[in-house]
Amino acid sequence: MKYLLLGGAPNTGKTGSLNRLAATLITTKGFRNVANWNYPPTVTNGDFRLILEGLDNNKNLIRIYINSASDTKKIIQDCKKFYDDNQPVDIIISSIRDIFSARTEFFNIMKVDNSIDYIMELPLAKVRRGNHRGLCLKWYEEKIDKLAVHTLENDPYNL
Repeated sequence: MKYLLLGGAPNTGKTGSLNRLAATLITTKGFRNVANWNYPPTVTNGDFRLILEGLDNNKNLIRIYINSASDTKKIIQDCKKFYDDNQPVDIIISSIRDIFSARTEFFNIMKVDNSIDYIMELPLAKVRRGNHRGLCLKWYEEKIDKLAVHTLENDPYNL
């Protein structure tokens, strides 16, 4: 399995980044939403799960699971159930918390095997800049989005 994980503390932009990445895959890469829970996300619940289906660079049909929440054991178990119910999946893109108990739960419940799975993690951080926070946040989001798309366009994802 290939994983792209967006990691960080609460309020670092994991869900927003995943939402923008899903929209990019749909609008610019031609992927289609074939299964979802709460996508697009609502104002009251920004978390979501979805399965995208499309072609990679070699014109092979692939399925991508995008998951925005991994805060608790229960949420991760729900994430795993959605994954199991929507097989096959070739790539998992998910948030992951920076606290090690939640990370351990995610890796155990999702059955991530460091010896055979490919895991790339993009670390996210909080943006705080007083009067210029909006400008800094815009720059930060643009750079994270560009890095995520660039990562997915190249080996081993090849989108």
